[in-house]
Amino acid sequence: MSDDPKPAAPKTQIAPPSIMTKPGDAPARPGFRSPTNTKSKAQQKKKK
Repeated sequence: MSDDPKPAAPKTQIAPPSIMTKPGDAPARPGFRSPTNTKSKAQQKKKK
């Protein structure tokens, strides 16, 4: 149980920088998710 809280602390600090590098983390931030969703929808429409 002690291992759970330990990794959670470092993960939270890496979250902010990870969001900028990883689009998957974008959902964590509403501002970042907005542009990501728009691009995804536009690409899907063009592909179709």
